[in-house]
Order: sequence, then structure tokens, then C-alpha cells
Amino acid sequence: ETDEDVKNLLNKETISKSISSGAATDGGGLASSLPKEFYAIQESIEAMRKRTDKLESKLAIKNGGYIKRSVAMQESLSNDFGDLQNSAIEEFVFSSLMEHERRGMAQRVEKLQEETEYLEQTETFLQKQYGNLLHERNRHKLLIRQKEGQTEKA
Repeated sequence: ETDEDVKNLLNKETISKSISSGAATDGGGLASSLPKEFYAIQESIEAMRKRTDKLESKLAIKNGGYIKRSVAMQESLSNDFGDLQNSAIEEFVFSSLMEHERRGMAQRVEKLQEETEYLEQTETFLQKQYGNLLHERNRHKLLIRQKEGQTEKA
């Protein structure tokens, strides 16, 4: 039954009970018919409550599967949305890290180039110094041989 049917039924029952209780009175007036009308309305409300409880239980049984499915979908959507937010945060963090790494990489390459230039300059200087020392050693050996040769002739 629809809501409109329930309202019409309630109104009809109330009116018919009110009329029948009013006709049954022997002219005692409005005050004597009010309690009877009140009880008639209460009975109608109780009957309607029972009907609505039955309908509600039938709907709960019928829609129970849909409700469970809906709850499961809501949980799944909530979890998926949380995962999506976490992945967005992770993407931002890793993008930031990648950008920092790019800047750091450029600085490290520059520093390595400077260090390589310094080492090349140092190596060139030390090779020249080694060459000069070898030349000086050979010159000293030659001088020693010449002195030894002069001392043997004398």
C-alpha cells in the first residue's frame, strides 16, 4: 500500500468510527463522544503501526541484499579514494625528490669537473716537477761520473 492509501484508510476508519460512536450516543453531547473517538483513533493508529512494521520488515528482507552491497561498495569506494589520495601525495613527494636530485646532480657534476680540472693541473705540475727532478738527478750522475773520470786521469 502507498502512503496515500494508508492516509485514506486511516481517515475513512476514523470518520466511520466517529460517526458510529456519535450515533450510538443518546444525545449525551460532545463530551461523552470524545473518549470513544480517541480510543477509535488509537486503535486505527495501532493497526496502521502493525501494517507499517510488516511492510518495513518485508522491505528490510527485500532490500537487505542491496543494503549489504551498498555498504560494501561504499567501503570499497572509500578505500579506493584513500588510495588515490595517497598516490597523489606520493607522486608529489617523488616529483619533489626527483627535482631535488636533478639540481643536486648538476651541482655534483660541476663539482666533479672542478675536481678533475684541479687534479689535472696538479698532475701536470707534479709531472713537470718529476721531470725536473729526473733531469737534475741525471745531471748529478753525469757530474759525478765526470769528477770520477777526472780523478782517475790525475
